[in-house]
Amino acid sequence: MSERDSAQAGEGAGQTLPGVAVARSRFVAVTAALAGFAFGARGAVNAFGEIRYWSPETPLEYTAVALLSVAMLFLGATLWALGSFWATHDHLPGRAAKLSWFAVRVAAVAAVLVSVSNFLEDYLRLRWFGLTFVIGSIALLLGLLCATGLRLAAPRVDRVEGILLLAISVGVVLLSFAMGVGAATLLLLAAYRAWFRDRRRPAPHAARVT
Repeated sequence: MSERDSAQAGEGAGQTLPGVAVARSRFVAVTAALAGFAFGARGAVNAFGEIRYWSPETPLEYTAVALLSVAMLFLGATLWALGSFWATHDHLPGRAAKLSWFAVRVAAVAAVLVSVSNFLEDYLRLRWFGLTFVIGSIALLLGLLCATGLRLAAPRVDRVEGILLLAISVGVVLLSFAMGVGAATLLLLAAYRAWFRDRRRPAPHAARVT
């Protein structure tokens, strides 16, 4: 990355204290871990048999519906926190960085919409929230894919986060038992990476703060 690109990427981030950046990255880690556990629990419930999310009747089915809403809620919190973290502590250059922050926040809002709609539609049987569930799901997928593409396409930057976002997108969309566990595993990996990111590789601008 050139000095000019580095300056653009850190224009707002250079004013952020290292301790604040670490706190934000660890908040991402906590929310990602909670999302991962919720997706994992949902996947485990699916192992007991076919779950009718669209028309739950048994306590197990209602538990699965609630866990899906909880998982999506924590996923939304993870994505929003990730967007805030990138906005102040990103290595992506210029306009691509801002677009990726926006896309991941759109995905965050969409995940919360999916969470609430799923609970109202399937748990409380308010069927007209099925439309908002579909809209939220589409917006979640598009936001995740847009942020993924922007982070994978940028030259000379770390692409691990983009790869994780892409894999999580697949896990979230294909909510079978295997993909539920897969989404949990990937979110826990993202949590681990977020927790130790600054310890392993401090950003250049952080070193300039006195």
